[in-house]
Amino acid sequence: AVDPCWPSWRRGHWHPSWCAVLAGFGTFEVLALAGGKGLEAVITTSAATPPASLAALVEYALGNASSSGGAMRARDGRARPYAAFRSVELGNEEDNPSFVAQAAAMEERARALGLAGRLAYLYPSPGPSTDGFLSGSALAAAKALVPRIDSQLVASVHVGHHYDGYAAGGAVRIA
Repeated sequence: AVDPCWPSWRRGHWHPSWCAVLAGFGTFEVLALAGGKGLEAVITTSAATPPASLAALVEYALGNASSSGGAMRARDGRARPYAAFRSVELGNEEDNPSFVAQAAAMEERARALGLAGRLAYLYPSPGPSTDGFLSGSALAAAKALVPRIDSQLVASVHVGHHYDGYAAGGAVRIA
């Protein structure tokens, strides 16, 4: 059987009461729903996702009909780009040594589509009550990119909760 909630539930990390089987409701359905309601979606990826795959995601979600990704999206039944696609968390509560490479690949594709600066790249600080960000060397690497993208890098701070052992307060305490 496939776990509909998480590939490997760990005590204290994912509460089983949150489980729901959403067969057929994935990334692009979330983007379509959010866009239809005038909302912005935050899409969470994996630290293990290759940068080239994330660049292809940008082109598929945002490319016009003359781009290969936009043409593929149109063949899949959606002519318009996904307007709600603006923020991407590159990993989920995990250290992501590929963060800068992933963000740079996505931004390079966005620039090629004429969408420079459109996306925000959220760093997935480990744990639900965190306020960490990129290491100094990773941030320096991001600042060294030409053109720079460090103004688009965002810390993803989670609120936290008490019932499964996490200390509450993350984003609320920091704010």
